[in-house]
Amino acid sequence: MNRTAHLAKLRADRRLVRGFVVLGVLASLGANAIDSATALNAAVAMWPPVALLSVLEILPRIPIGRWYSTLGRVAATLAVAAAAGWLSYSHMASVAASHGESALNARIWPISIDGLMAVAAIALVEIGARIRTLESTQPVPVHPVAAVLAEPSIAPVSPAPVGMRMAPGPLGIMTAKPLPPARRDVRAMRVLSQS
Repeated sequence: MNRTAHLAKLRADRRLVRGFVVLGVLASLGANAIDSATALNAAVAMWPPVALLSVLEILPRIPIGRWYSTLGRVAATLAVAAAAGWLSYSHMASVAASHGESALNARIWPISIDGLMAVAAIALVEIGARIRTLESTQPVPVHPVAAVLAEPSIAPVSPAPVGMRMAPGPLGIMTAKPLPPARRDVRAMRVLSQS
C-alpha cells in the first residue's frame, strides 16, 4: 500500500473510531441523565462523559514537546479520564441497580459503555500518532533538472591517461585525477612494458 492510500485509510479509520466515541458518549450521557429529577441534576450527571470526550479530543491534537511536558500532559489527561470514568461508572451502576438489574449486572453494565470509550480513546491516540508520523515523513519534491544531474553518468568512460585515475567528480561525472606518486610510477612502467 502506498503512502497516500495508507494515510487515506488511517483517516477513514479515525473517523470510524470517532463515531464509536460519540456513540459511547451519547449512551453514557443518556444513562447518566436518565434518573435526574431536574435539569441541574442532569447537567451534573452528564458532565463526566463530556469531560472524558473533551480529553479524548484534546490529547491527540497537542504536539509532543519536551519529555516533562509530555509526561505532565499524559498525567493530567489520565487524572481527568480516571475521575470522569469513575464518576460515570458509579452513576451508571446505581442507575442500572435502581432499574432492576442484579448487583453483578449493575456493576458490569457500565463497563460496556465506558470500556468502549476507553478502547476508542487508545485507538484515536495510536491512529493520530501514525498519521502524524506519515505526514512528517513526506518525500521532498526534487526539481527535474536536479534529478537528472544527480543520476550517475551513463556516458562511456575513456581510460585514464598515464599517471591518472578515473574518479567521480562534481555531480557524479567521471573525471581524470592524478594518481599518488608511488602508483603513478608503477602504472607508467606497465604502460611502457606493454608497448
